[in-house]
Amino acid sequence: MRKRILMTGLILAVTFISGCDNWEENVVVNGIKFAKFSHSSMKGYLAEDTLIQGYPCKEGFVFFYEDSRLKIFRFSKDFEFSDFVIPAKSWVKLDKDGHIHIIYFSEDTKVQGYPCRGSIMGLEGIQTSFYKNGKLNYFFPDEDVEIDGIPCKGSVFHLTQLYDNGKLRRCTLAKTTTINGEMYQKGTKIKLDKEGFLNKK
Repeated sequence: MRKRILMTGLILAVTFISGCDNWEENVVVNGIKFAKFSHSSMKGYLAEDTLIQGYPCKEGFVFFYEDSRLKIFRFSKDFEFSDFVIPAKSWVKLDKDGHIHIIYFSEDTKVQGYPCRGSIMGLEGIQTSFYKNGKLNYFFPDEDVEIDGIPCKGSVFHLTQLYDNGKLRRCTLAKTTTINGEMYQKGTKIKLDKEGFLNKK
């Protein structure tokens, strides 16, 4: 899963900087002023910070779905979301329904009490995912964290995932731990069901 996530980030980065685009300069598209815009790739370049579909977008590139709904952008200022604040300059990917799906935090950020690692490389870096209800899905802790009594390793190489109710779904053990009466060694990757029982499949 980690490789898939990193590959997704790489694909987004490549999309950001490449492609054969037919640019129109100094145009207004759907009421938004762009320094340039490409209908072939549905991306535009903002000459100044602009409010788009309720989101404060920072000057620079923004991406859209084919139906013109906002897809990828960078926040121009801090933005309140769920029960925390997304720091300015963070990159964000929305799903097709307009929900915040993935955030590339511009700095280490605490979400639901957990330390989520920032992405100094923007779209090429570490991503944090969210459910449609705004709750944390998966993240890469910048330090070891304890969730439901289980010590999870904090590392760019070890993903930690929660269920949409906040219960632990998967992680890599930060130390040898007893779970449901059985002992598991440090470094073991575990998966739990919603009741907190280990999935051994």
